[in-house]
Amino acid sequence: MPQFTIGENVRATMIGPYGPITVPEMTQITTNPNQKRVDVQTLNGVTNSVVVMRGPTGTIEFARVNNQIEQLYEQMFQAWQTGASIPTGSLTLTICELNGAQTTQHFATVTFTITDIGRYEPGRSVLQKIEWAAESFSNA
Repeated sequence: MPQFTIGENVRATMIGPYGPITVPEMTQITTNPNQKRVDVQTLNGVTNSVVVMRGPTGTIEFARVNNQIEQLYEQMFQAWQTGASIPTGSLTLTICELNGAQTTQHFATVTFTITDIGRYEPGRSVLQKIEWAAESFSNA
């Protein structure tokens, strides 16, 4: 499976809607809980709060080394043009903790959205960015 390292303690494995996504020069990955607090004030003036949980979201930013992201975008665009649903993928992060233990975070039913095919700046690597949203999360 394709893997890349962020620093020395995080590896990621991405399976996109059309197969493995290999990104050898990852520059940043974020994972965010997708939750919202909802406050309801009852008729007697008491405020009750509840947290509404949704699947986590995040971003993946990397230096362009080949045309794989453009090919993924083309496949997704062609599916959209024909009215087909874009299939989902998965994302797995393997984190090496400070004590040497490993934690695995698995995000399933992941929808990938390509938000930046290429950011061009003089003297710098071309950066690309994918946003993702997962329907489920597990941590081991």
